[in-house]
Amino acid sequence: MTIPTVYLIRHAMPEQPYSGRYDLPPGPSLSDAGRQQADQLGQFLQDKGITHLYHSPLQRTVETAAVVADYLQRPSQQHAALAEWRQGESAAAVRQRVVQFWQETVLANGTGSAAAIITHGGLIDQLLGYLSEGQIDLSQHRYWGGPSAPPAGVWLAQQQPDNQWQLTLVFNPDGRDQSHNR
Repeated sequence: MTIPTVYLIRHAMPEQPYSGRYDLPPGPSLSDAGRQQADQLGQFLQDKGITHLYHSPLQRTVETAAVVADYLQRPSQQHAALAEWRQGESAAAVRQRVVQFWQETVLANGTGSAAAIITHGGLIDQLLGYLSEGQIDLSQHRYWGGPSAPPAGVWLAQQQPDNQWQLTLVFNPDGRDQSHNR
């Protein structure tokens, strides 16, 4: 039996301050610190056997994905379903679009291989809730902006033989909280 492995990645740190809306394209670019984080992220992921790389269409994720794709020597694929949580969009609507992407794209294309998704913190929170069937406690994981993934942080999702998902924060560029799991 092959066990799917998926890396759930939050984009690196964007420029601050930013006068536009974060939820509408293009959104902010990466800051200097964000470019360094993206480089650290690429180094971390380069030997993980990732064969599929997906990203949001917003500028901060596009730039993060470009750095990671260079390290992986693979193209990345942009998907609208991975876009930032839109102003006025309900949690149920966000979960529906990200779970549909997960089922139709990630699981359909990634069986037997590793995939990486570079998106936004709120979407990662929704995926973690879905994969854990609501059982994960994210109260100890609050980072810049409030989500459960730090900028350029990585949650590892590994499907177990009983079809449950083991979820572990495996990379944080500032080095904190890298051993928590469900």
